[in-house]
Amino acid sequence: MGAGHSAPAPSPGSRAWAVAGGFSVVLVFVFSEALPFARTFRQIALNATVHLLVLAFPSGWLGSSDRWLILGSAIAFLVMLVPLLNRERRWSDLEISRAATIAGVAALLAGLSFFPLAVALPHASRFGLLWSLTGLTWLGANLIAEDLDFFWASVVGLFMWDLGAGAQGLAYSMHGLNEPYGNQISPVIVTGVDCAGIVMASLAWKLGVDPAKAFLTARDWARAKRSPSM
Repeated sequence: MGAGHSAPAPSPGSRAWAVAGGFSVVLVFVFSEALPFARTFRQIALNATVHLLVLAFPSGWLGSSDRWLILGSAIAFLVMLVPLLNRERRWSDLEISRAATIAGVAALLAGLSFFPLAVALPHASRFGLLWSLTGLTWLGANLIAEDLDFFWASVVGLFMWDLGAGAQGLAYSMHGLNEPYGNQISPVIVTGVDCAGIVMASLAWKLGVDPAKAFLTARDWARAKRSPSM
């Protein structure tokens, strides 16, 4: 790993693909998270974010197979791959290594274990912790991309995904929601956390905050603290 290398200024097109890719990491699961738990659009849970899309469908479509959502998930996956395959642009002070790339691919694929587990486990939709597996795909994609625009877009996207569940929880007067950080969390808390997260992440993105710099600074400070005084 190294710090302080100079990266070329990103072109508008490059940044656009990075932003689209970051959001698409989340969209892969937004479109597909309901698939293990429903067979038709009508059966999709009211607190699933993709249910907001279902609300726009004509009533005659609600009996259709929700496997059509695979198309949206596949498109999102392909868009996500574009910045991951762009090996020429790296816009962070944390240079990625081959080992990190391998770890990223492994984490990305491990996150997809959400689907077989959701099918195999009884009453899987009741366990919010299951959704934390999707975070592995998010982590893996960011390890490979090593791109600030990709990173912050994916962070904002995560909060927006969760906000979809929180907002519907409020709209339908649900008592609690199953979240990666706990079961039966009040929709008021979920919505508040997500709104605050979106604001803070957007501000950090606007300011160009680089978590890698913070990591490297903390690492150097820790090393200096451990070093014997001269």
